[in-house]
Amino acid sequence: MNYTLTTTTIIYDDDEIRVIWAGADSKIVLITFGDAITPAMDHRFFADAPLKKSGVAAIGVMAKRANWYPSDNLHRASQAILEKIAGYETRIAYGGSMGGYGAVKFSRLLEATHVIAMCPQWSIDRDECDGRDPGWQQDFLPSMRGMAIRTPDVAGDVFIFADAYNAIDNFHCRKIVENYPHAHFIKVPRVDHHVTTVFAGTANLRALIDGALARDIAELRKFARQIRKSDLRRQSRILQYAMHKFPRLGAAYLARSDNRDLLRENWRYFPQLMSHLAETAGAQRAIAFYEEYASLLPGPAQQLLICAYLASVTGARVAIVTTHASTLVYDLSENKALHKDGPLAPWEFLVEAEFHGADVMLFAAVGRTRVPLSVAENGSLGFFANEGRSEKRATFEIIPNENGEFTIRQNAKYLSADLARAVACDRDGPYRWEMFRFGPFGGAIDS
Repeated sequence: MNYTLTTTTIIYDDDEIRVIWAGADSKIVLITFGDAITPAMDHRFFADAPLKKSGVAAIGVMAKRANWYPSDNLHRASQAILEKIAGYETRIAYGGSMGGYGAVKFSRLLEATHVIAMCPQWSIDRDECDGRDPGWQQDFLPSMRGMAIRTPDVAGDVFIFADAYNAIDNFHCRKIVENYPHAHFIKVPRVDHHVTTVFAGTANLRALIDGALARDIAELRKFARQIRKSDLRRQSRILQYAMHKFPRLGAAYLARSDNRDLLRENWRYFPQLMSHLAETAGAQRAIAFYEEYASLLPGPAQQLLICAYLASVTGARVAIVTTHASTLVYDLSENKALHKDGPLAPWEFLVEAEFHGADVMLFAAVGRTRVPLSVAENGSLGFFANEGRSEKRATFEIIPNENGEFTIRQNAKYLSADLARAVACDRDGPYRWEMFRFGPFGGAIDS
């Protein structure tokens, strides 16, 4: 369906809610309700992006705080909403969590023909819940008493998606079904309260709408199974269980090349992975794995930490690697840093890094002595003691990029490793020669 969405318009606004109209040349209209953590802002509303791509007309009801959509305010807004959607026979109320509550609670008021609710609440009024904790008590106010969803509130074909293993969500969904037996509870196991996120995206929303309009419960259940199996959160929970109970199997699974996204999400398992690979395939395989996947680590500090662990497992050392695949080295005989390939001369030492909060110190370990490196007036990097150098000249900033590399900067100048093997902190911008990463140097050689 082609996108023909018109300019959005605020059609109702008060202290508690805002209602946005986004017209389109479609046969259906979605009435969406925002969640508790995304307050009304400008003309944005829940699911506006996928609806824009799908070319579906929409009413966006947004709360200005976690207020569970006060009934009086919705009733005042309903006249403006109903006037806008008067020409649409098919009206789908849609939301997640607090938005799911709103979609079900006000479905009759807004004359909805269908409701799609992700992990909705029935009520967060503890007095209505037989004394049990319904959750979200930090948001509950006395004005919310008696807020529960009752039979007269609900209209249309109602489809509820939630994780029945989440005790609180399961309670709320079953209370909604108890009050409106025609509602369909479609279970999405082991995704916790993240159902809305699991189903995010234009294609998924389209599939939900098509399934709801066709009243095809079997297809919706099948779709829910497919979506949850591919969800990284669910995979991560299974992985956490495996790493706890069957670490070797978990590590072997995570090491597969088709699990990059899962590995990025669970980077903390890098140590187990590298230990597993070193033990089963040898040190060089563990080193190769790190070099291939280090870019999945969150940033330079984590990269340094994991590389240090790899060094302890394989006998390698941590190096600062240039874009030329050479390593930064401090040449004691010339008192300057350079970069080179191959083994070190006896008077050459790896340049190492140490994080101090947002600052980084560069040094070389000469025997048991740590030699701090700083920048000379000409930009060269070396050991300049008793020459009036301020401590600041020995302090650097590491700035990561999206490719798992980083630049090293001091006083707006970037450290560079040029092709002549010289190293200097004198570049005005970060280009290819100014890119570095932490990597292993040397290490055990497989027999």
